[in-house]
Amino acid sequence: MDQYYDYIIKELSAGISRKDVYYKLIQKGYKGKLAAAYDYMNRTIKSHQIDIAVYRSSTPESIQKKKELQKYDHITRSGILRFLWRGMELSAAHKEYLMNIYPQLRELRACILEFREVYKRKNMPLLYLFINRYQNRV
Repeated sequence: MDQYYDYIIKELSAGISRKDVYYKLIQKGYKGKLAAAYDYMNRTIKSHQIDIAVYRSSTPESIQKKKELQKYDHITRSGILRFLWRGMELSAAHKEYLMNIYPQLRELRACILEFREVYKRKNMPLLYLFINRYQNRV
């Protein structure tokens, strides 16, 4: 991988995803496996503190836009969903803001937590009570 070091840094810095870099390396003659290439790229990313495109290749402009957004305090949709569904914590300020702006989230979160409890217990009577409670709330 060392022979491709400069190329890897250039591509990752330009916003090309690790997967795309790997496929380009194969075209350049790299014979190693994906896991080895990712390990090498991850170490390079960490040592050079490169902002990378995680899911798909991004333009340098989109990476810069992401950096600009990091100046602001915001909550992503996926962050809200992780809070609601998986119970991952939000900061107190974010939680207060969401519950004040969208009060229906309190009921939705209670519904999700109740459903998770029914599922965990695998109790049919609790499931029927749950369904009866929420079926007409739509």
